[in-house]
Amino acid sequence: MPAAHIVATGALMKAGVLVKDGSALERLAEADAAVFDKTGTLTLGSPEPVDLSMLDATQAGIALALAQCSRHSLSEALRTALTGAGTVPQRVTLVTETPGEGLSGQWHGKSCGLAAPPAMTVT
Repeated sequence: MPAAHIVATGALMKAGVLVKDGSALERLAEADAAVFDKTGTLTLGSPEPVDLSMLDATQAGIALALAQCSRHSLSEALRTALTGAGTVPQRVTLVTETPGEGLSGQWHGKSCGLAAPPAMTVT
């Protein structure tokens, strides 16, 4: 591996970027565009909800109760935002978390859920 690859890979590693193959750096120099999926793998790791005003107090309380049952980074961000806004969690039972799909539970005998929208803003 050329010294330039080692130096560049080391600098990127310090910045939190993992380079699996040094030749990828050479190929990247030829790229005109980059396309990323929505999995969140290229975020800063600190998502923030954008607009929670669309939720009424009950909906926010249900969302908070569900978010409290998950360690997912989006749930943690939602929990922080709702708690900071003074939201009181509702009583939600039978909460389950399904990887890739979100959280579901029961509120007053009705099904409720919390999932990431198809398009979301993560900052």
